[in-house]
Amino acid sequence: MRKAIAKAPYFKYQVREYDADSYLKGTFKITKVPALLKLKSMKDKVNLFTGKLFLLESFSTVKFSFPDKYEHTIKAFSSTIPDEISPGDYSVLMKSSIYDPQIFGLVSPLSPKAFSYYKFIYQGVSNESGRVVNKILVVPKRGNSKLFAGTLYIVDNMWSVSYAELVS
Repeated sequence: MRKAIAKAPYFKYQVREYDADSYLKGTFKITKVPALLKLKSMKDKVNLFTGKLFLLESFSTVKFSFPDKYEHTIKAFSSTIPDEISPGDYSVLMKSSIYDPQIFGLVSPLSPKAFSYYKFIYQGVSNESGRVVNKILVVPKRGNSKLFAGTLYIVDNMWSVSYAELVS
C-alpha cells in the first residue's frame, strides 16, 4: 500500500483523454433532521421525508481531456427524490479520481495520510490478463462518515489500481 500511495500522483496524470459510459445508482434515507427544520411551518414536510428511502439512477456519457475538461451528457435519469430536496451535483463523481487525496469530501485510501485513517489487510492475489493483482481490504480505523470501506485491487509491481469496490 505504501508504494501504491506513493505512486498515486503519478497515475492521476497518466490519462490524457477518454470517452466513457457511466451508470450511477444511489440510495439514501433521511434519518435525522436538524431541529431548525422541525419548526411548526416545516414540520409536515419534514415528516414526509424522514425515514423514507430515495433512489437516484442515471445513465450518461463522459468525455475527458487533460488537464480538467469534462463533457457530461445525461442520456437517462430517474429519481424518487422530491423536488424540495436537491440531490446536489452528482456529476462530481465523474470528475473524481481514486488517486486524489479526497474524493467528494471523503479521505481516499490512496491519500498521503491514508495510514492515519485506514487499516489495510492483504486478502490474496488473482491473475487478471497475465498480471498479478493484490486484493486489499480497506477498513476505517474509526467510525467516521468521511471514510470509505471496501476493497482495492492493486496491480503488483506497477502499484496502480485495477479497480476498487468502496462504500462510504
